[in-house]
Amino acid sequence: MHKNWIVPLIVWCSTGCTHQENKTTTEVGAVSDSLFREVAFHDLPAQWDSVLRRVHVPGMVVGVVRGGELYVLPIGFRDAALSRPMTSTTPFYIASVTKVFTAQAVLQLAELGDLDLDAPVKKYLPRLQLQDTALTRTITVRDLLAHRKGLKHWPITLGEAYTGQMTEDRFYRLLPEATISGDFGYSNLHYTLLGRVIEAVTGTTWKEYLEANVFVPMDMSGTSCKAKVLDGPEAALPAEFVDGALRTTIGRKTDRTFHAAGGMVSTAPDLLKWLRAHIGAKDVASGAPVAHHLAADMRSEQIAIPEDHPFIADQSRTGWGLGWMLREHRGREYVVHNGHFDGWAAHVSYLPADSVGVVVLVNSKNTGMWLTEVVAVQLYDRLLGLEPRNYTDTIPPWIFGPPPDTVAVDTAANLSLAPATYAGRYANDDRGEIEVDVQGDILTMRMGDLLLPLVWPGQDRFVAGGDHEGSFVVRNGVIEAIDLGMPLPDKARFARVR
Repeated sequence: MHKNWIVPLIVWCSTGCTHQENKTTTEVGAVSDSLFREVAFHDLPAQWDSVLRRVHVPGMVVGVVRGGELYVLPIGFRDAALSRPMTSTTPFYIASVTKVFTAQAVLQLAELGDLDLDAPVKKYLPRLQLQDTALTRTITVRDLLAHRKGLKHWPITLGEAYTGQMTEDRFYRLLPEATISGDFGYSNLHYTLLGRVIEAVTGTTWKEYLEANVFVPMDMSGTSCKAKVLDGPEAALPAEFVDGALRTTIGRKTDRTFHAAGGMVSTAPDLLKWLRAHIGAKDVASGAPVAHHLAADMRSEQIAIPEDHPFIADQSRTGWGLGWMLREHRGREYVVHNGHFDGWAAHVSYLPADSVGVVVLVNSKNTGMWLTEVVAVQLYDRLLGLEPRNYTDTIPPWIFGPPPDTVAVDTAANLSLAPATYAGRYANDDRGEIEVDVQGDILTMRMGDLLLPLVWPGQDRFVAGGDHEGSFVVRNGVIEAIDLGMPLPDKARFARVR
């Protein structure tokens, strides 16, 4: 095992990380907002501020790297109460953007000779067992990086990303249940497996590896794999527009729900520094000091996946690289990854041929996942001097409309027994545990780190967390179990244990 992991990253960073950044009028010595005062861009901040208010999003941070210079503009607020202004260095949870960093770590280790991208995953994870025994032997690290086999298992994702109730024994016990498309299928499971590969090869956690070998060498001081950063006073707070008001989301990420497919906190300046290294590495023929073409390899197409219905006008997905989604925007190669989680939306992208990149961070998902895309392409059109387009036409009308009517449902009226009777602990060997508590006539349900709000469509039946249908199993006046709907429903019964 090589111990000198840090060398390729230092070489890779040398074009971007040593750049002397502008002193600024907005943040201490980090970045400038001067780009957004240029004639070609000066109208955008007011437009964006207006849109934030129209679609009930607290705030946003927009960043651009152009010609090696970093520009950041904070807009709005970092809390649902609209009392704490967003700053250029506000930390955000970046969700699935983490995948590109995990991919970078894997490629670094491959360059060091510690692993082979075309070797079977089972070489590094002997416990790997899929329902397809042939694929168990042949699926490669490269397949995982490019989502080429479509491995999916919702209960594993639930445990790793939401509840935190996932042990290694449980993971490998459930893995043979994973569905396999055999073709492209975007999935967290590919990347949580890659996190385990990193750990097997390095003898340290994937989090520790990224901290020591990516964040520190690239001077990404505002970036971390520790969830506690989100509890700090400077962090953005996740929010959604619910029941006619902006509300802080009830879900919280924890260290045990920070995983290699979505387990990072970062800031716009840090992500721009990282993008600058990728952009500076684009032209290996120019003598740019890049370790073995890592950036070019990461955006090299591994599987073609043409898109019939583009998310944004004048844009289409063409394929997937080693970590990056590959698109075209108005005929240009467009390298991108997004991240979405309840209360969060993140966008990181660049145009290799034009040496420009964009970061958009929003503390709201439902609208934010659209907003980040629109803001990014607006910026690219301005940066390239292209004819502006009205990309807001691609945003679903319901985002701009009035909030849907909500109906308050009385919990007690939809229970066959007294509410206090339902309180207790319910367990499933493979899926984890559920705690049901009662406060007056209201039941609350928690599954590990995940608090599930309940809606009651019928007697002893509920919808948890917005999309998981469930019911209490009641026989002869005794509550025996909870059936929680998810894939493989026959295995989603949680027996009452207390």
